[in-house]
Amino acid sequence: MNTKQYESMMYGLLLSAKEKFSSMGIYALVDVDNIRKVIEDLECFYNSDGKTSSEDWEGEIDLIILDFQDTITQK
Repeated sequence: MNTKQYESMMYGLLLSAKEKFSSMGIYALVDVDNIRKVIEDLECFYNSDGKTSSEDWEGEIDLIILDFQDTITQK
């Protein structure tokens, strides 16, 4: 898998997590946790040496989760 394919796939997973939070609210937490596990697995499989991408995809999904949690605690 080349860098463009890998980054497109990971970006798609991040967008899926955002969309789930947007449409399902708090009920999306389990689904998004599963997406996070997939991201972690794919990073280990495709990018364990850091040569495919320099992006911290686990960090990005964690930011999405934290942002959502902040949003619901502010309500």
